[in-house]
Amino acid sequence: MPNQDITTGEIMEFLKEHAVVKEDLNGLATKEDLNGLATNLRETKEELQREMGKMKQDLLDGMDDKLSNLRGDLVVLMRKEDVKLRELVNMLHAKNILTDPEVKRILTMEPFSQLMV
Repeated sequence: MPNQDITTGEIMEFLKEHAVVKEDLNGLATKEDLNGLATNLRETKEELQREMGKMKQDLLDGMDDKLSNLRGDLVVLMRKEDVKLRELVNMLHAKNILTDPEVKRILTMEPFSQLMV
């Protein structure tokens, strides 16, 4: 087994070769650089929050539009079915299957009640 004793001279030589000196620290970030970076990060965070808020509002507006369109489409479909129902009621009345009060009662029901003239 080789001798593991290290001399003081060897330690000093190692420290001279591996010590960090002031010149080695040139080019590293300064406190001012880090403060500027922190300010930029805060501004970026605030900008991102504003953009996310705007995107959320745009998304909600889009959903409102889609729901309004869907509601309109459903009303159109229901009106078409109501036309069929009125025609069926008129046919049954013409064949004396439904009486006048029954026809009136059916046609005044929701969702699209008909005024009897």
